[in-house]
Amino acid sequence: MARILDKETVIFVPFGTMSNLISVMVHCEIRGSEVILGDQSHIHLLENGGISTIGCAHSRTVPSNLDRTMDINFIEPAIKDSAEAMCYPTTRLIFLKNMHAKYVSLLV
Repeated sequence: MARILDKETVIFVPFGTMSNLISVMVHCEIRGSEVILGDQSHIHLLENGGISTIGCAHSRTVPSNLDRTMDINFIEPAIKDSAEAMCYPTTRLIFLKNMHAKYVSLLV
């Protein structure tokens, strides 16, 4: 895959849940960081336990639009910087995905 994608190295993960968790852990390397998610995103509804337990990150939701996208007018005010108040987690990741679906169906 590295050769095909013209990359130095690649990592293969068999599930989207794993890749989502890896991305949280890479971008939120400081324990207690914050991730902004849509309130109807499958990551928030179905994978939040891994983000908090394994990734040691807080999730903060913003309202999802009817098409499950997120409005920048809700995202911008949700971003926090711990320099402003020590009791808040610093936002380190805004999770946008091209598959912003509430539930994912698996065909067996």
